[in-house]
Amino acid sequence: MSSNMLTYAKTLLIKVSFDPYLFKRELQKSTLYLMPHEYLALKQWIKNELSLQVQNPKALIYFLD
Repeated sequence: MSSNMLTYAKTLLIKVSFDPYLFKRELQKSTLYLMPHEYLALKQWIKNELSLQVQNPKALIYFLD
């Protein structure tokens, strides 16, 4: 099940990547339902993959600081 939650978090972050506020909010919420190692994997995925796909690069400022 946890793998499904990681996939869900990735899908959701892609969908809200246009809005920095929503992106930050959903990233914070993901800490509630992901295991610590999954959250680290999500952060790595954001740095490697999502930064290339994001619709609004300012949305990543919250994460990359």
